[in-house]
Amino acid sequence: MDFNNTSTKDGLIQACEGFLGFEDGDISGNAALLKIFTRHLNDRYNQNTSWIWKATADWQYDDKNKSDLPEASCDLVLNQQDYELPTSAQKLMGVAVKNSDGNYQLLIPIDRSQITVDMSEFYEDAGMPVYYDVIGRSILLYPKPGSGNVTVSSGLKVIVSRDVTLFNSTATKTEPGFAINFHRILPIGASIDYAVGKGMWNTVNSLRLEQKEVKSDMQEFYARRHKDPDDKLKIEPKDESSI
Repeated sequence: MDFNNTSTKDGLIQACEGFLGFEDGDISGNAALLKIFTRHLNDRYNQNTSWIWKATADWQYDDKNKSDLPEASCDLVLNQQDYELPTSAQKLMGVAVKNSDGNYQLLIPIDRSQITVDMSEFYEDAGMPVYYDVIGRSILLYPKPGSGNVTVSSGLKVIVSRDVTLFNSTATKTEPGFAINFHRILPIGASIDYAVGKGMWNTVNSLRLEQKEVKSDMQEFYARRHKDPDDKLKIEPKDESSI
């Protein structure tokens, strides 16, 4: 879902108007109210990203220490190059792999444009990863982890930004960086926040029931997908800079 689409009427802002029983344009056409709902949507976006990380069975997400950036770790698989992140909403700040001594070593980020040989020939033999590339939500390790070179248990660690890439009230085509099936969880949450402030308790109770259902479906979706290593759905977040 786009952030604010006044043409097709199917953006996040338009969903908020619908959930709250507003007329078309009551939010999108009111600059002050649009900023309020942008804040609510961003708050819910941060919350939802945490829910997604915690739903995955193979990633252990630690966001308890607010003085540091959040970290997540998962087990390495010998000779496996591709590892999928639960969400692309947060910026990847660093990647580390645990060596055979059990110590994490930071990897060097690269881009395929920097490599002068065919990718199939770049660090062809398994070993201790040195570089990583990011494509969509996938991290590719070079070389892929080899036996005797790495510690498998919690062997891959990622450091991500604390905040998601937030919406701007002037945005139109920006989309959330998680599965489109569940984008509506953001306007549901934003509408709850607004309705609580206005004492619209019937609306609050109704939306909380819908939020519970969508959250359950979303967490089941991410938990199931990350149990299946062959399910490699890759979705890159769309923003206005890429249009």
